[in-house]
Amino acid sequence: MESGGYAVLMVDLMMPDLTGLQVLGELTARNDPTPVIMDPSETE
Repeated sequence: MESGGYAVLMVDLMMPDLTGLQVLGELTARNDPTPVIMDPSETE
């Protein structure tokens, strides 16, 4: 994930390899201003 590579990111809260919160943490650590839309829905 490179800084400034996207206009917006849409991530799921629960993804197979990492969580949406981990993505937000990575963006914050890089001071990346990319807006994020997070889908918190869960399926059974």
